[in-house]
Amino acid sequence: MTFDCSSGSSFFLRGHLWIVVIELPRSPKEVVIVNLTSRKPNSDTTVVLQSDTHRFVKHETVVNYFDAKIVSKKT
Repeated sequence: MTFDCSSGSSFFLRGHLWIVVIELPRSPKEVVIVNLTSRKPNSDTTVVLQSDTHRFVKHETVVNYFDAKIVSKKT
């Protein structure tokens, strides 16, 4: 996957809102992305977002750290 984005950017992919959380200092051409998903009973609740957090967040949502990815930035 290749994306043209920087820290804090968001985009849709595979039906989920994804957020760029960090540009890797050791590899400036790569970023870490995480997706947001609906909160379930067994969700990681490190970060819980409410419906007023983002225009696409309609109910309690969590950051899905388990599915975090390192991807290349578009050059």
